[in-house]
Amino acid sequence: MSQTGGTLTLEGGTISGGTIDSTAGTLAFSDLGGTLSGVTLGGTLNLNSSTPTVTVSGGLTLSGGSIVFGATSYGVVRFTDASASLAGTGSVTFNNLTYSLYNTLQEDAAGGTLTIGPNVTVSGGTGTIGYNSNLGGPSNVSFVNQGTINADAAGTITLNGNAWSNSGLSSPPAAAQ
Repeated sequence: MSQTGGTLTLEGGTISGGTIDSTAGTLAFSDLGGTLSGVTLGGTLNLNSSTPTVTVSGGLTLSGGSIVFGATSYGVVRFTDASASLAGTGSVTFNNLTYSLYNTLQEDAAGGTLTIGPNVTVSGGTGTIGYNSNLGGPSNVSFVNQGTINADAAGTITLNGNAWSNSGLSSPPAAAQ
């Protein structure tokens, strides 16, 4: 699927397989959410409606793509596979607003593990990786960070899981170093 400008909004439903090339526009999710199943993302996935939830199955590969937790509220990306992955090359940026404590990259399979690949950077304001007690879901999850987690803006990036490992780079804000 290719987009040449403007915003393409998914209101429920599933995009299964293939590549979403939104480099000249934006892919957005409404409050009705939706599912990405085994998708490669080139371009921007904007979580900018009031409370979008994106469900990911079969992993999500970034091909120069980015996931942006928008400026108006919070968003949730739920990975439903027991061995979930956010792979490829790209970025995730958390915002820092009133409800940002709900911004989450969540492993949503009990006993599951989310792996963040070596060329993925998670940065920005407030958000959670792993389990977010504000949202519920299984708490017996873990994650593996092979990429970069950089708290480079006001706020707090929370790393929460039964077990997690970091073979990538985790950086506190410049003022805390």
